[in-house]
Amino acid sequence: MNGIKNCPFCGGEAVSRRRRPDHIMNGKYFICCTKCKNKTGYYNSEDEAVKAWNVRVDSGFDMNYCPHCGKRL
Repeated sequence: MNGIKNCPFCGGEAVSRRRRPDHIMNGKYFICCTKCKNKTGYYNSEDEAVKAWNVRVDSGFDMNYCPHCGKRL
């Protein structure tokens, strides 16, 4: 799959990886930054992992609050 954006945190190159079949995540895909090692969760397909990685928050996002729970950081 092409079209993986650079890391949103450090700007490093990101690559697609797949867990080994004998790993607990059994062949699932994830995207990892080659520079800062930030990564996505695990997905059943490479396309899903790339879509998750490529999501970018709009410029109106307040970095002082957790996007998941809303608590102040």
